[in-house]
Amino acid sequence: MIECAKRTRSLPISKKKPVDADVVKSIIDRFGAEGASLKDLRIAAVTSLGFAGFFRFNELANIQPNHIIFHEEFVKVFVPRSTTDVYREGNYVYISKLDSNYCPVTVLRRYIQAADIDLSSQLPLFRPLTKRKLGYALRNGKLSYTRCREIFKDALKEVGYDPKDYGLHSLRSGGVTSVVSNDLSHNVSERLLKLHGRWKSDEAKDMYVLEPQCSRLRVTKYLGILFIVHYIVLLKCIFKKGNKSVRVRMRSTHTSLYLVLRIFKW
Repeated sequence: MIECAKRTRSLPISKKKPVDADVVKSIIDRFGAEGASLKDLRIAAVTSLGFAGFFRFNELANIQPNHIIFHEEFVKVFVPRSTTDVYREGNYVYISKLDSNYCPVTVLRRYIQAADIDLSSQLPLFRPLTKRKLGYALRNGKLSYTRCREIFKDALKEVGYDPKDYGLHSLRSGGVTSVVSNDLSHNVSERLLKLHGRWKSDEAKDMYVLEPQCSRLRVTKYLGILFIVHYIVLLKCIFKKGNKSVRVRMRSTHTSLYLVLRIFKW
């Protein structure tokens, strides 16, 4: 009875859109430019790190500087607590350094340098700011979900996107959707995707992936009827308008298709 009431009276779930690479690039262009303030670099780092690492907000909020290990070609981020980590064993997220102005490793390093963060610190990586005469400085304490969402939505609005379409979880869903939608994503196995996003099952991962329209349309293009339909239309035109010699050659070369035309009385 209770389950029936839940199904009949509950409102449909309205999912936020995943951000794509263009959204991330726009935010980094605006807030991560040369000479950007600590305030701007913070939202640029939150956006690029959340997108590249498939991070949930609570994972981002619990990252400490001593969880970050920079290597020459990548950065390794320790996630101490995750929704699917019931035994609190932790997990590492590996983010490769990219030869691009939008490299998440570079943006993260710039934020840490601008905030003068000690990598041995146990304070949260992303914290509230205080305004000073010479700029901004980090305060103690953790950046709340509400405040982070507000900052993210303000950034989206400033670069020309409707903030109502997105939430902080859009970074996580957008990251995995961008990888899956990439034509070269066959180089990334399903196992690696689940490992990178801390998902326990394919079903859990697939809930975050928004298949683009072009991919959804691809299914019917591989039904095996597209090729033959094109030839049927072509042969119909030839038999109606072509000369006798062409008709004879087409009959001898495409006998089976000609029989199809005869069956359907074309």
